Amino acid sequence: MIRMWGQNKHGQLGLDLAGSERVVFAPRAVLEDKRGGRGVDAAALAPGERVVAAACGHAHTLLVTEFGDVLTLGRNREGQLGHGALGGD
Repeated sequence: MIRMWGQNKHGQLGLDLAGSERVVFAPRAVLEDKRGGRGVDAAALAPGERVVAAACGHAHTLLVTEFGDVLTLGRNREGQLGHGALGGD
């Protein structure tokens, strides 16, 4: 389980939060947020797969799993999420 907190204006925490809750002041489990949207769905991981590393930028986050998969979250204005296209928040 990975827990994240802080600014989430661009979904960089992997939590799909309402506009009034753009800042998370206490650690929240990211992979347990089932509300969809910008949240990370636990189904993105293989059964039993764990996140072993995280890297955070100003408005984006990268998660690396034990199997070498990379999940990217947040703003992609300059292509920092590695999706092959620019844009999106």
